[in-house]
Amino acid sequence: MTESVGAKLLSEIERVSAKRERWRGYAAENEGSARAAFGPALMMMTAAIDSAKAAFASGDPVEAIQALAALEGFDTSD
Repeated sequence: MTESVGAKLLSEIERVSAKRERWRGYAAENEGSARAAFGPALMMMTAAIDSAKAAFASGDPVEAIQALAALEGFDTSD
């Protein structure tokens, strides 16, 4: 069975959101430059998640596909 773009987008939003929360925890556990190293990645994840939510809400298939591709760019490893 094929998964719709909308369903896959929601799944990726959840996956990347969970990763972002783990990384926020890692940042909180560190100090100084180690903590600051997480900042850019956290901002990129947040921007991608926000764009994906907006694309889903808009119902624009092109935006949804672009947002999905951006979220899929975040690997599953920490």
